[in-house]
Amino acid sequence: LIDINLEGEIAGVILDSPDMQKRVKQLDYGVDFNGYFNAGVMLINNYEWRKNNVTQESLSMINCGKIFRYADQDVLNILLNGKVKYLQRKFNNKTTLSV
Repeated sequence: LIDINLEGEIAGVILDSPDMQKRVKQLDYGVDFNGYFNAGVMLINNYEWRKNNVTQESLSMINCGKIFRYADQDVLNILLNGKVKYLQRKFNNKTTLSV
């Protein structure tokens, strides 16, 4: 991940599952969610993140009283819409450990 050039985008993200893509299209957020991403793995361009005031904007949206079905993930998808670079799915693998 460290070698990925974000090309000026705010973050590198991985598309969420096709099932989730279908679910979020039903939400009325006024945003084209064809590129809805999973907020669990993000490669953040700290300079662009700060320049665009993403943390404060996210907190303001979360605290505005509107209910977001998928909480911070929806908020980040709304704020970063069109400002991300999509990364390969291989960077979002779930591993379980058996003890």
